[in-house]
Amino acid sequence: MRLIPINQVKEGYILGKSLYNDSGQLLVAKNTSLTNSMIRKIKELGYNSIYIVSEYTEAEIEEIVKPEFIQKTINLSKKITNMLIDRKGNLQKSLYELSQIINEIVDEILNSKEIFLNLINVSKYDDYTYKHSLNVMFLAISVGRTLGYTKKQLHDLAIGALFHDVGKLFIPKEILLKPHRLTSQEFELIKTHPQKGFQFLKEYTELSAIIRIVSLDHHEKWDGTGYPQGKKGEEIHPFGRIVAVCDVFEALTANRPYRHEIPLFEAREYIFGGGGSFFDFQVVQAFSKTVNPYPIGTYVKLSDGREGVIQNTNHNFYTRPIVEIHSEEGKKINPYTFNLLEVNNITVDSVIYDFSFNKAG
Repeated sequence: MRLIPINQVKEGYILGKSLYNDSGQLLVAKNTSLTNSMIRKIKELGYNSIYIVSEYTEAEIEEIVKPEFIQKTINLSKKITNMLIDRKGNLQKSLYELSQIINEIVDEILNSKEIFLNLINVSKYDDYTYKHSLNVMFLAISVGRTLGYTKKQLHDLAIGALFHDVGKLFIPKEILLKPHRLTSQEFELIKTHPQKGFQFLKEYTELSAIIRIVSLDHHEKWDGTGYPQGKKGEEIHPFGRIVAVCDVFEALTANRPYRHEIPLFEAREYIFGGGGSFFDFQVVQAFSKTVNPYPIGTYVKLSDGREGVIQNTNHNFYTRPIVEIHSEEGKKINPYTFNLLEVNNITVDSVIYDFSFNKAG
């Protein structure tokens, strides 16, 4: 099984994992042979990537977080947001329910062997903000785990991450979803959302200050060039520093109205390049140990031209995976295993979605 962008899916591919709509209803069952009309429908529903069965790897991709937890979190987040806007309903009861689900999600991630596989862009929810915030939350918990945070710290970090963009409720949707470059005036308006979100949570919820601070600090930069307050270095709360990294990474790897997503490994390199300037380098180091840019089942081309499938990872050395080679000089060969950790002069050059010998055929 492997995860590939929907625009790389071809008729006849076999679906590796079932697809569901926003209400949890089955759309397409696993092991279905996809037709062109199915692929078009999946695109229309907003799926950016799907799992397909691969003849070159039988690896099963485990769900780190149970789908029912994901759906409950989405539903409760929407419910709480609507309560905050309408000032109706039992807000504290809903926040308590959310807190309990967050505890279960934290347990799931703490007990998983692989800290992070592919939590992003796999499924579609009916509002980008909810999907984005949920994925940022997953990433933040994972990074916090790597940093050795306690379960209570992870719980607070998770809720802060989930509501980090609540201030965007006060930004016109036509600006948030604008398909072209923002004007300077529009960007200045966007830059008000951290302060607005922080004040909103302070006024209308009983969430602790340590949770609320995430909404305020997640656009601050380590070198002081961020917003809204231009905080620098240690002035930025540690939760804000973590969510800043996760927020940018998730945004880069998701489709936006004004650009397409970029591959995991490219987004990871961008984050690493910003360590010490945009981002706290300690957080970046933890992030690099957390996010695997080449999950098992990924097709890759090596710097010497060979092509293969990621068979396994080397813990803490995600950029030096174990590859099962299937192609040399564009020709199909009897596969063999190659461990990049054992060589210095060969690297992963790029992610591919088919082997050269299949294209030639």
